[in-house]
Amino acid sequence: MADVDERTPAGGTTVLKTILFDDVVESTRLYDERGDDVAHRLLVQCLDLMTKVVEDGSGVVEERIGDELLCTFDDADTAAQAASELQQRVEGGYDSGVLDCAMRIRVGMEHGPIERTSAGLFGTTIYTAA
Repeated sequence: MADVDERTPAGGTTVLKTILFDDVVESTRLYDERGDDVAHRLLVQCLDLMTKVVEDGSGVVEERIGDELLCTFDDADTAAQAASELQQRVEGGYDSGVLDCAMRIRVGMEHGPIERTSAGLFGTTIYTAA
């Protein structure tokens, strides 16, 4: 299905994309157990790995929000492949030496129209994925 590219009343455009929300599981516990500095370093390490996987999978990291990534893909198949790769790489990250501690993520995915404005991305598709 081709992108929809329509002007919105807010001056943005509406396009069809697949949204992935990627969230680090139990990041609050990580801060409680390891302290702010160590937990922040570990989360950044994990988010950097996740960003690389998304970008290698033809996705775009639109926002980094705390312990989450908001990502867009042109189609659902590519996004699903990236979601699987994200799970595998993060789950195996400690054993492979890429991450300094064992971590897990949750991934939410939805395909549909999103509104892109100068203030960011909006729409039901994003909230459903989240």
